[in-house]
Amino acid sequence: VINMSYTLPARSCFTHFVATQYAVRKGSIPVAAAGNSGDSGNAPMRPAVDPHVISVGAVDDKSVLAPFSTRNAGVDIVAPGASVYAPNVRQNAGGIERTWDYLSGTSFAAPMVSATAAWLKQARPELGNLQIASLLTSSATDLGEPGRDSDYGEGLLSIESSLTAPNPPLDPYEPNDD
Repeated sequence: VINMSYTLPARSCFTHFVATQYAVRKGSIPVAAAGNSGDSGNAPMRPAVDPHVISVGAVDDKSVLAPFSTRNAGVDIVAPGASVYAPNVRQNAGGIERTWDYLSGTSFAAPMVSATAAWLKQARPELGNLQIASLLTSSATDLGEPGRDSDYGEGLLSIESSLTAPNPPLDPYEPNDD
């Protein structure tokens, strides 16, 4: 599982695109933060919009879309990403301070999906990487408009449902990936 909690402009760094697709062909499950442009245009960002990459948006503790979370057709799933208690490094007059803070961003939501993908790979080793990706999105709890939408993708990550849902069919890497 490759967690990518960063973004690049959608048409930049072709080398990154090639490397990600190579990793998918070798069996990796790439997961990427959708971006934090919800308040400023919702631009599609790489690697989140690349084929076979699970794009993750963020919700708050009430499962409401975080205002900063990028909203576009590339979002596949959402996970908690607002006010996550996490380690932080701050620069102050006395030097560097290591502390814990409440931080927000899709970069905090993506690792939750990545961890679940790793758990599924261990719990269901018979599944291929694309099947695990499909399982994550198909077992998500639908939020917002019924069905897939640009705000929540397929819905909120559901670890419990993904562990018990039936195996999805094999995906032969056809060119119809969104």
